[in-house]
Amino acid sequence: MTPVPHDGKLSGCEVLLVDDEQTIVLALRDSLKDAGATVVTASSGDQALNVLAAKHYDVVISDVRMPGLSGMDLLRKLKQAAEYTEVILMTAYANIEHAVAAMKIGAYDYVTKPFPNEKMVRVVENAWTTARLRTEVRDLRCGRAYDADLGFLVGKSDAWVKVLDRVRMVAPTDSTVLVIGASGTGKELVARALHVTSNRRDGPFIKVHCASLPPTLMEAELFGHTKGAFTGAGQEMKGRFELANRGTLLLDEVDEIPLEVQVKLLRVIQERVVERVGSGQSIPIDVRLVASSKGSLEALVAAGKFRQDLMYRLTVVQLPLPSLAERKDDVPLLIDHFLSKVGEQSGRHCPGFARPALDLLLAYDYPGNVRELEHIVESACALSDGKTAIGPELLPDGVRERGKSREIFKVGFAARPLSDVVEDFERSYLSHALREFKGSRQDLARVLGISRKSLWEKLKRHKLAGSESEEP
Repeated sequence: MTPVPHDGKLSGCEVLLVDDEQTIVLALRDSLKDAGATVVTASSGDQALNVLAAKHYDVVISDVRMPGLSGMDLLRKLKQAAEYTEVILMTAYANIEHAVAAMKIGAYDYVTKPFPNEKMVRVVENAWTTARLRTEVRDLRCGRAYDADLGFLVGKSDAWVKVLDRVRMVAPTDSTVLVIGASGTGKELVARALHVTSNRRDGPFIKVHCASLPPTLMEAELFGHTKGAFTGAGQEMKGRFELANRGTLLLDEVDEIPLEVQVKLLRVIQERVVERVGSGQSIPIDVRLVASSKGSLEALVAAGKFRQDLMYRLTVVQLPLPSLAERKDDVPLLIDHFLSKVGEQSGRHCPGFARPALDLLLAYDYPGNVRELEHIVESACALSDGKTAIGPELLPDGVRERGKSREIFKVGFAARPLSDVVEDFERSYLSHALREFKGSRQDLARVLGISRKSLWEKLKRHKLAGSESEEP
């Protein structure tokens, strides 16, 4: 895979530039070439189609108004034939409706002429990054981007690859593993991966969620019970340890096991035998034990809530999991994985996310980790019409607000002129303010502390709704 561009470099990026105005073509072509891109030009939409029929391009930049095939028509045809190519439209006749329509069809961006060529270079850099992410997603779906045995553990970030490497290293052994991670990071999936890549893969994989069991029933659930051992025990029952014999047992949230049960659990691990509640008979077991916890057990030991000797038995190998915020490179892959999963489960087509929505999803920190992302994708698919790309309006309020605030100040801002950042923020702020004040410029100007004329000039410059009406 071609490396991600750094410091404004486009070495390896192939661009098709389409415009009937040669002065714009030549100037923009030179700027893109200076940044390292390979640039081919076309003077019409029809000529561009002929060029595209012979070769794939990472990014296509096209004027909207051209003789013959328009930029919008070219966009439609291109998205049908080459969905992994990113398309940037440019126009001297800005129109909000056209911009929205272009985004729905699949345009990466809609840029108004005139523009500094340096700005277009930055847009192409971002589009190229998105194009390669889409290619990675395609490879993932084709099964080339991850180990077949661990296919359900989606991700290629450095942090996640370290987890997969440790899983592959530890799985063939019978060592007890403690998987540590916050809620929603995939502890159960990692435990299942340890099982399916082990020598016990043909045996059972049994799990018990310790936090959901009351202390009075936990012992019977883990070790089994005889008939009449306690009120309600109408028949003999095997415990989870027996059910997992010759396989793997997952003790999920082992940090929730009460101290009185910890003593008996320690004996089972040491002696490899269980005694059902109400029986003195020892039953030998052959079980690979995997436990999970939300955090390190040392703090619980220090607080007197967990036995130190049991902690040592459970932490032969520790496997910490990163939060989703620590593996943001995996978000596009996970989104595509969940889109496919939801589509298969619901039996209906689930469209992908439009670029503005995808940008918000990439900027969000996911306090609920991978599980939260899955719920967001499932909710958006349920609310979509199944035809057009999913927009920001179908995302949760928290994603939209927190995502937008982070997007303004994310790491890439240092490579942009301050004037561009200020312009973008002012445009976004005024657009939001207009909606809040329902278009009332008089009230909005008063709150902003500027004159109506100053407000009108700003709205006109940003081409926002309400600026077409008569001057103040």
